[in-house]
Amino acid sequence: DFSNGYFVSKGAQTLQLAKKIAIELRKRKDGEVVTLHTYTDAEIAVAVMLKAIATVPTLGDERPLRCTVGSVRRDGETVPRVVLHITQEPASQPATEEFVAYPLGAQAAANADAVKRFREVVRQRIQMGHTVVMQCRGRDATNSAVAALALVGDRVARFGVQWVDADIPGKSAGEARAGDQPTPRALQVRARQG
Repeated sequence: DFSNGYFVSKGAQTLQLAKKIAIELRKRKDGEVVTLHTYTDAEIAVAVMLKAIATVPTLGDERPLRCTVGSVRRDGETVPRVVLHITQEPASQPATEEFVAYPLGAQAAANADAVKRFREVVRQRIQMGHTVVMQCRGRDATNSAVAALALVGDRVARFGVQWVDADIPGKSAGEARAGDQPTPRALQVRARQG
């Protein structure tokens, strides 16, 4: 149910949404959720939602956030909605095996078979109990990751998101060379069975 949630439009601003989420989380008891929703085809709004969630821990309480995602189609609406429920992560989490998935960029997202394979791999790994780790650079990759999590099926995907230095092929983490460009930032999504 998202009737008490906040609709995120494509014109939403990341920092303002992050502040709203932080304020709403402070008002709630542990375990109570803040709900965001938007249309599945609103790629910009989906990207803003993830960026805002990644930004919230930098605004005060540094505890990571736990999120669940699903999709809902209301009667009379032609486009389903992405619905995110957000709460603060409890202090300790059991370790699980990690699987790195690479969200689809614009070119790959245009290939229906690639989209189907990516979503199926994410669904299978989460149902196997693995933690799926994805770095999202750009709105196409962000939308690809969220859509895959929203379609996990009868097992809800629970995830957290944070800002990280992006992995760059041929470069070790933290490695810098003279004359290098600054390391790009990425949203890292860590999802598991919810």
